[in-house]
Amino acid sequence: AAVVVATHDGRRGHPIGISRAVMEEIVTDPPATTLRDIVRKDPARVVEVHGPADVLVNNAGISLIVPAEDTTAEQWQRVMNVNLLGPFLLCKHFGRQMLERRSGSIVNVASGTALRGNRTFAYPTAKGGVISLTKSAATMLAPENIRVNVIIPGFVQQRPPADAREVPREPEVGEGG
Repeated sequence: AAVVVATHDGRRGHPIGISRAVMEEIVTDPPATTLRDIVRKDPARVVEVHGPADVLVNNAGISLIVPAEDTTAEQWQRVMNVNLLGPFLLCKHFGRQMLERRSGSIVNVASGTALRGNRTFAYPTAKGGVISLTKSAATMLAPENIRVNVIIPGFVQQRPPADAREVPREPEVGEGG
């Protein structure tokens, strides 16, 4: 399977990346237009450089730590653009390529907050949309041999290590374990 990783930091050795500057553009420019332009260009670049994608993993997400009653329409839209519009556009573009081959897999990442909600409204609403998007895409694409699944991670509460003594140590070569 050809797996291509699009990341906010293309300098980490991934096959293709969206640079930090472009990611900042997504957040600061009119997001829908900028995000659409990036998504329209990158699928062609992926196919040109790596061949058609067999697997798409949508793991984009930004949160907004603002109570719902203080959220502006612009803040709401920014979260929707990155967390829901982005996965939709990527499913659409890569799904089209997978339909041509009648093969592929799409994995969308949502959030447990989509199922239980929280005071921010925008993030859980967008991630709930990702769950619905996944169900619809799975229904549409399953007859064409394309799997579409959603991962819904939960919240893990943890505190940072107090000092170096609390940081887990990697076992030495030859140590049991």
